[in-house]
Amino acid sequence: MRRILIAALIFSCLVAVRQAGAADSSSSSVLDPLAIYAGTWKIDATYAQTPYSTARAEHSILRTSCWSSPGYYTCSEARLSRPATLVVYSYDARVHGFFAYYIPVVPGRPVRGASISAVGNVWTIFVKTTDRLGKALELRTVNTFSGNDAFDYEQDYSLDGTTWTRMSSGRQTRLHS
Repeated sequence: MRRILIAALIFSCLVAVRQAGAADSSSSSVLDPLAIYAGTWKIDATYAQTPYSTARAEHSILRTSCWSSPGYYTCSEARLSRPATLVVYSYDARVHGFFAYYIPVVPGRPVRGASISAVGNVWTIFVKTTDRLGKALELRTVNTFSGNDAFDYEQDYSLDGTTWTRMSSGRQTRLHS
């Protein structure tokens, strides 16, 4: 009798989990566009010399592994096979946009929050933070997608929210295995 009760309890839990998963997958559909970031990307970028970036060219590989859970879409980014950042996305219905937390793998680096506006193929990411001296700093990244396998981007900073200075620009292209 005890085995039957345990089996019934386990079966009930499995049915509940399955039903919850079905309900959650439909409610998290607003996060589906974020799946575009999953995959392996070739990065070709140029950085300017600014107080917040060092002049250089970058050619690297970014591997982004993503998964979804009810209400969230999460991506683990790795550069040159080394973990770099964990990004946790959610959807904010009040502004019809996304919000992201960027969690660096390096201890002591700050977690940064960002608002993301996605209008057609142009996605704009805004971060309000402070620099090393405690000065207010705004960062803006504009990703312009040309299909599902490539996008151009520009990264700027501003100290006043009005005047923007380019830190970097480049292109990310999806690599197919």
